[in-house]
Amino acid sequence: MSEKEQQNTDGRPPILGKWSNFYWLVFGVLVLLIIIFYSITNYYA
Repeated sequence: MSEKEQQNTDGRPPILGKWSNFYWLVFGVLVLLIIIFYSITNYYA
């Protein structure tokens, strides 16, 4: 196992410092995708 892989085995999130921040990022991306797909659906309806 490489040194970089060993550093991330302690349960820390890969980005943003805290898991709660990472979850908010994922939630925001999902909301953005929903808005985009909803807009496309209404445009072509």
